[in-house]
Amino acid sequence: MVFYFFGTKQGLFGAVIELSEDVPPAIESLFDGELGTLGERVVRTLLENLDKSDRTPLVMLTRSAPTDPKSEALLREFIDREITGRIAALLGTPDALRRASMVNVQILGLAVARYIVRVEPIASASVDELVASFGPLVQHCLTG
Repeated sequence: MVFYFFGTKQGLFGAVIELSEDVPPAIESLFDGELGTLGERVVRTLLENLDKSDRTPLVMLTRSAPTDPKSEALLREFIDREITGRIAALLGTPDALRRASMVNVQILGLAVARYIVRVEPIASASVDELVASFGPLVQHCLTG
């Protein structure tokens, strides 16, 4: 029934948290390009999609995860399936899972600072400014 109504498990997850239909293609676009620019693509994709969403469902899920075990599990499973595992496979190094997890720390921290706690000047910075600052940090986590 999941496949009939939602197409994929990702489609079901998106429906549950009202995920914008732009997000799955945006995640796919992360993996279309050179490894050397993946850090910038990760930061840009995150920010552009959260900035244009009026519901920011992943932000709401991130906010509720610390106090709700079901939200925590949904968020972790989504990140593991859609980002961590895929990045680790792309890297293909013995420490790939650790490196991919370090990327998660960076992007979750950025999302919390910008959209939940609204730390300035992160909250009001342009996407381009944050990509220029955080892209190299994320890239360093990926490739050293």
